[in-house]
Amino acid sequence: QARYSDQITFVYLNAGDNGQGEAVFTALALRGHPGYVIFDAAGKEVFRQLGQVEEDVLTTAIDDVISQ
Repeated sequence: QARYSDQITFVYLNAGDNGQGEAVFTALALRGHPGYVIFDAAGKEVFRQLGQVEEDVLTTAIDDVISQ
C-alpha cells in the first residue's frame, strides 16, 4: 500500500460488519473471503480475485491500472 498510496486509494471493508462492507460485498457479488477488486479511474472493474493473492499478481494488476 505504501508503494502506491500517492497514486491510488485503498479501501478495506469487512463483509461481516452488517453495514457498508456487507453492502459492497453483496453489490459486487463477491463469493468468498478475502476478495480483491480493482477499478480503473473511470470506475470500470479491471481485476477481481477471491482468496489469497500472490503479491506479484496484485502488484502487476495495480501497475497495469496505473499505466493506463
